[in-house]
Amino acid sequence: MKAARYYGQGDIRVDDIPEPTPGPGQVQVAVDWCGICGSDLHEFLEGPIFIPPQGSPHPITGAELPAVVMGHEFAGVVSGVGAGVSFLDGLFRFDVARGVYPRKQFRVDLSLESKF
Repeated sequence: MKAARYYGQGDIRVDDIPEPTPGPGQVQVAVDWCGICGSDLHEFLEGPIFIPPQGSPHPITGAELPAVVMGHEFAGVVSGVGAGVSFLDGLFRFDVARGVYPRKQFRVDLSLESKF
């Protein structure tokens, strides 16, 4: 799959990376639409700000420099579920406009009525 990855200030590249599979308690989303947030622009121009530096991986994703996948504002359809996820199916559409935070539960805005 293609992914915009941050390598450093002023250096974002579109790379081919392996498609991830959902782990326990996770869902996989086939992305229909994505956007660029102001925080993405700030990372590009002034970062790293929120991007985890090398040697300090993100507590949930494990991501760290030199190559971190960008993007946290997207919409799509659930395309896979990990163990323990039972309330979603492939017809469920939703949007995400948040980051990934180290909490036991992560609330996502879910809507069966979303228009894409």
